Amino acid sequence: MLIDFGLAKQARFKAGITGTGAIFGTPYYMSPEQGNGSIVDQRSDLYSLGVVFYEMLTGRRPYEGDVAMAVIIQHREAPVPQLPAGLQHFQPLVDRLLAKRPEDRFQSVEEVLAWQPAAVPARESAEGQ
Repeated sequence: MLIDFGLAKQARFKAGITGTGAIFGTPYYMSPEQGNGSIVDQRSDLYSLGVVFYEMLTGRRPYEGDVAMAVIIQHREAPVPQLPAGLQHFQPLVDRLLAKRPEDRFQSVEEVLAWQPAAVPARESAEGQ
C-alpha cells in the first residue's frame, strides 16, 4: 500500500504526531482521513495521486502552509483548487481524486483508468480557420 508520495521530504516537517492514531507521511500528500489518523485504504492512495496529478499540471501543490498542521487542515476543509482555464477539462478528474470524503472519490484504480475527459474543444489555428 502506498503510504505517501513524499516521505523523502519528511525532514521539512519535523512536527509529527505519534502514539495511537499516529500520522506518518508528508502533509502535502496526505488524504484528509490520513491527516486525522483514521484508517486508510486505496482511496487514500488515490487522493495522494490526485495531489501529484494537480502538481504535475500546475507546477504547485494544491495546499500549502507554514506548518504541517496547517496543510493537514487544508486537505480536510479547503475546497478543491480550480485548474487554470487551459486545463479545465481535467477538473472533474481532480475533483474526484481530491474529494474530501473517501466515498466521493474513485473507489479503485480501475475506475480512474476508465475515466474519460469531456470532449476538449479544438483550438482554432493562428490563421483563423
